[in-house]
Amino acid sequence: MKDVDVKNNMAEEQLILDPVWQDNDTAILMSSDENYLPYLAVCLQSLVDNASKSNRYDIVVFSTASESYQKHLIVDTYSKDNVSVRFFNPKDLFINTKLISTVSFINETTYYRLAAPVVLKKFKKVIYTDIDLIFNTDIYKLSEINLGNAPLAASIEPCWALYLSGQLKNKGINYYDYSKNVLKLKDEQKYYNAGVLLMNIDEFIKNNYFEQIKNLLKKNNFLYQDQDILNYLFSDKIMPLDTNWNFEIIPEIGNSPATANIIHFVGRKKPWSYPKEDYADIWWKYARRSPFYEIILSRLMSNIKLGIEYKQNLRTYTVYKFLSAVTSGKLQEKLQEKRNIYKEKVFLGKQINRG
Repeated sequence: MKDVDVKNNMAEEQLILDPVWQDNDTAILMSSDENYLPYLAVCLQSLVDNASKSNRYDIVVFSTASESYQKHLIVDTYSKDNVSVRFFNPKDLFINTKLISTVSFINETTYYRLAAPVVLKKFKKVIYTDIDLIFNTDIYKLSEINLGNAPLAASIEPCWALYLSGQLKNKGINYYDYSKNVLKLKDEQKYYNAGVLLMNIDEFIKNNYFEQIKNLLKKNNFLYQDQDILNYLFSDKIMPLDTNWNFEIIPEIGNSPATANIIHFVGRKKPWSYPKEDYADIWWKYARRSPFYEIILSRLMSNIKLGIEYKQNLRTYTVYKFLSAVTSGKLQEKLQEKRNIYKEKVFLGKQINRG
């Protein structure tokens, strides 16, 4: 048994990243699959455009995407004297752990943020953000928040109140019952969005939270994947962040992001596919400055084709979904990437056909 533990510890050590700058104790973390790399670039463009030359930004992207021109282009474009961008594959930390996708437009890369306290354990803090968002201010300011003993800080999810009140509905789910009996929330209104997190790495390590997270992953009874796991595990331990640090664009609320630090395009209708949606013009302002602008435009123009090819793409997605479930190793990773690409095509085609 001791030999097994030694091997596991050695394997884990190989999955730990050193800070680029020794005097910088905060990492900035994102996750992206291969299909989302152009949208990751837009997110990074907004970060760099609002960054200060007097601060340092150690950016890590968790991804299983294969080596490609696009990855190198992102690193070459956004790495500067005070900005480092690097990719890292955390897949080995989830061996024998099934990462189930319960939301049609969110794939397993969302789970990778949970590996932050292992891979980035040499940092004191980690800022995690989704990539379907835009920075309106210097992200370094978020790292200056004192977490005390809180394991993490996050913003309240505004949609949760709409579900609790019945203004939003989801397949007959009783959100009060789910909040109390599954998530075990002490206050059902205090449910947090995991799209922007400030993580206290010392607290994660001290309390062995990553092992607790992996045990929860095996239950697979959560509606919103890793976000629910964080709410379940930490509940009243989460420090509330001002909503300006994670300002969600939600049509049902009709809010305005004029003064927001981070504008988050939650939901299915992303600005790169639906440029007429509210505040999509803010996203496109940064898209035009990214090296992927032409690729993003090309994808947008091909959307009508996705509607026409919906049934064909659905069949292809079904095949890749099956094959990725019955294979393993590098072949499985490649098939999962293909599955995720066609999953997005199917979703877009379905939305386009609905009008």
